[in-house]
Amino acid sequence: MKNKTPQKKQPKQLRTARLSVSVAIQDALEVGKILKKFVEIFGVYDEKKRTEIKNRKVVNEEITINLSGYELTRINGALRDYLTLRIANIFDSRPACKSLKDYPDIDLNKIKKIPEIKKILHARDNWIGHINKRFIGPVDKKVLYGKKVIDLLRQIEILVCTETIKEKNN
Repeated sequence: MKNKTPQKKQPKQLRTARLSVSVAIQDALEVGKILKKFVEIFGVYDEKKRTEIKNRKVVNEEITINLSGYELTRINGALRDYLTLRIANIFDSRPACKSLKDYPDIDLNKIKKIPEIKKILHARDNWIGHINKRFIGPVDKKVLYGKKVIDLLRQIEILVCTETIKEKNN
């Protein structure tokens, strides 16, 4: 027999912009490293196999991961899309989102004009988050995890995590 005493509802905890942004940045940086490593491994593997097929010398060597080329491509695409979403979340200006928009000292419109960030947001809005009737395509991995984006994320992470910039009080 179940106990019928009413349980007290726990108050909902609200996520702060600081937590949202810092988690998204850390996630993006970590997944970006994985994606970069994956692209390097896949690129070497793919190039090696193409050369072996071209030279008709397919070497019988053991592969640690038994995935088809199709599966590797799908994993690569999923990592790329996930990274695009996480980075775009940091710069999201929709009212319901917790992002850099909650920091009055940051000029979000100026950051959104950075070409790499603009491409990431455009891909999220027209390729990943919503499908546009025009073919937009994903963000190139060299842009998505390039030095400019990494440096920007690290700078923002320092400002947010050290509370050098403060989020607005809601």
